[in-house]
Amino acid sequence: MYSAARGGFSAILRQAAVAQRSHLSSANTKKIPRRRGEYLYGVAPCLAALHTGKRQIYNIFLKSAVGTRTSELKSTALSEVRRYAERRRMEIHYVSKETLERMSSKRPHQGIVLDVSPLSCRKMDLGDCRLEKDILSERLPVWLALDGIQDPMNFGAILRAAFFLGADRVITTARNW
Repeated sequence: MYSAARGGFSAILRQAAVAQRSHLSSANTKKIPRRRGEYLYGVAPCLAALHTGKRQIYNIFLKSAVGTRTSELKSTALSEVRRYAERRRMEIHYVSKETLERMSSKRPHQGIVLDVSPLSCRKMDLGDCRLEKDILSERLPVWLALDGIQDPMNFGAILRAAFFLGADRVITTARNW
C-alpha cells in the first residue's frame, strides 16, 4: 500500500500528468507554419482533397497521439495521409487538439486539418441562364441555389440528391464551406 507521506500512487499520477503536459507543450511550441490558403478539416474532406488533386496542399496537421484512441477506420485514413506526405516529401505537423480546434473554428476536425488552396469557382455567365430549351420542352426548369453550406459532406449529399431528382442547374456562392 502506498503512503501519503511518500507521495505514493498520487505522486506517480502527478508525475505522469506533468510528463504528458510537457510533451504536449513541446509539440505546441514548435512553430506552426502560417496559413497560406484555407483550412480544410475532417477525415473524408481531407482524403477527398488529397485524392482529387484539385487543391494544392500546403501543410498537413495531425493531432499528436499522446493518450488518444482512434478507430480502425480513422487509423487507416490517417495512415493514408502519412503515405501521401511521404510520397511528396511533405512534413506532417503534429499539434495539440486545441490547435486543431482553433484552426477548424471548433468544428469537428477528427484529428486532421489541411492548409489548402481554395477551390476554383466557375464564374456564372448570363448565357448559362437561357431557358429556350426548357421553354420548348414545356417543362419548367428546376434550379437549386445554395448559399453558406458549411459542411462539405452536406454539400455532397445535396448535390447527389439534386442530380437524382433531376435538377437542371445548381448555383452556389463562393462562400460555401
